Amino acid sequence: MNDARIHAMIDTLTSRVVLILGRFTSGQKAVLNAMRDELCERNDLPVLFDFEKPSHRTTLETISTLIHMAN
Repeated sequence: MNDARIHAMIDTLTSRVVLILGRFTSGQKAVLNAMRDELCERNDLPVLFDFEKPSHRTTLETISTLIHMAN
């Protein structure tokens, strides 16, 4: 982890990640796909989490964990 190239790669990756979090209906999938395509064209990295209500954590705890994984 002391390699400057690894640090640069991690910085680039975390600065490009865009989290899209929620519980989405089938009607919203087209909008999500359009958002994903636009973000990719802007050289961002969209990460979509479409999940059911968490059984062991609150929604806020789950979202907080995912946010801390991104910059």
